[in-house]
Amino acid sequence: MARKRCHGRLRQHLYILFDDWSSGFSVRKVDVSSATDSEGTVLPSPAIFRMEAEHEFPHYFAAAFGSKIIPMPVRRRILGTASLMPCDAEKITVYDVHKRGLTGYGPPPKVDPVNPICIPIGNRLFVLSSDSFQVLNPPSVDDPKGQRWKGSWRKLPLQPFCDHPITSYAVHPDGTTIFVSAENLATSTFATYTFNTAKSRSKWKKQGDWKLPFSGRADFDPNLDAWVGICGDLNSRRNICACDVVSLQSDECPALDCKMSKDELFSKGPGDFPANLVFIGNKFCLIECVCLLDDGTEIPYDPPYIRGRPHFRMVTFSLEYDKNGDLTTANSHRVRYCKVPKAAGCSMMEPMAFWM
Repeated sequence: MARKRCHGRLRQHLYILFDDWSSGFSVRKVDVSSATDSEGTVLPSPAIFRMEAEHEFPHYFAAAFGSKIIPMPVRRRILGTASLMPCDAEKITVYDVHKRGLTGYGPPPKVDPVNPICIPIGNRLFVLSSDSFQVLNPPSVDDPKGQRWKGSWRKLPLQPFCDHPITSYAVHPDGTTIFVSAENLATSTFATYTFNTAKSRSKWKKQGDWKLPFSGRADFDPNLDAWVGICGDLNSRRNICACDVVSLQSDECPALDCKMSKDELFSKGPGDFPANLVFIGNKFCLIECVCLLDDGTEIPYDPPYIRGRPHFRMVTFSLEYDKNGDLTTANSHRVRYCKVPKAAGCSMMEPMAFWM
């Protein structure tokens, strides 16, 4: 059955990972635009794809780019030591959500197991970890029958901040330049670097001793002409903020005009639990895991002390500046709750979702 088209384009959906079966993870589709029942809940689809993997946090191995989702096998630490075991996979499978099936295989990357960052740009996937930087390129010639997709990995110049944890990253609206901010823990200082993915012999360039004001990934919102992400300030971590896009022509430290949303979009429960902010076309979807009590009260998902029924709390919203120049959703935000499979575990702590 062909996928539905909207204004000449394939309709996109939100895909969420759940570690809800004994051998690994399942990918389920959630229609965030669908009508909700009286409780404001939506049901995920049956599993459309399953990946064999150890039950670790899904961002360790799952990645998506274009219309494809792949399991990202990683090297594992030997228990009680600092040594590494090579990943067991000899090849990775590629699932295409548009074709609704497996479309090929490829060799696994040699990524570090500690928080690899996957950055999709067009039909390529860039993977940045503490000891490597590489790209998964699409095949140079497509299979004439469209049945097989055989990509290849290529090593890229190692980042000069490989010993420093990454605090935030974003892709410039030019569609080719990656911005990455990292912290030097020894000196408690920050620096931001760029990499131009369009150049065949590109090198990392230091933009200056400053940082992007986000926690993790930020996305470009063309309606605001700004980057948007979860605020990286420790005092404002449960807020959404936007900042002007940094010019690629200037080497000076930019005066980042950062504004935080006036609206309370996060769950009001106590604690600082991970959340995922996904750009879904012309708006955003903020995903958190909460537990709902019988009276509808939200409390944090805090295993092993779980009360109530775990749900993904999903807030969709768009952003604009009001007449005073403040960042606001202008009452566009809508809250839905996605019921999760009872067997789901670690994936609840750090929601992993893709829009495609």
